[in-house]
Amino acid sequence: MSIKQFRGKKIKEVMGPSSEFDSYKVNEKKNLKDAASQLNQNRYHMLAVVKKNDIPVGLVTQTDIVKEIEQGKSLNPTQQVKTVMNRSFVSISEEQNVDDALSLMNSLNVNKLVVLESKGAFKGVIHKLDIISKAQELL
Repeated sequence: MSIKQFRGKKIKEVMGPSSEFDSYKVNEKKNLKDAASQLNQNRYHMLAVVKKNDIPVGLVTQTDIVKEIEQGKSLNPTQQVKTVMNRSFVSISEEQNVDDALSLMNSLNVNKLVVLESKGAFKGVIHKLDIISKAQELL
């Protein structure tokens, strides 16, 4: 397979199965303690925050939680994740190709994208390193 062929592959063709990404999401109504535990146990830096039907509504990161504390805000471990999540995130459809993902990442200076299914539900997360790793496997 050539590099050009690889870059034309759909994102869903280079991602793992959806079940691999279940631990990358948290329901907006979950509490901060659960989200922090999920981040820590899986050694993630971010989780996609989803509402009913797995529609992403934001991200929560370790940094978001630390910033809240640094700003002197009182965090209650039982408060909902949606109270500290960042509503701004970059997403891409699983139907778009690898070249689209790389272009978007480069233009916005980000390393990860939230990947959405055709109906807008959370599919997973794709990272530049995932793309490089998959390219090395296939080329």
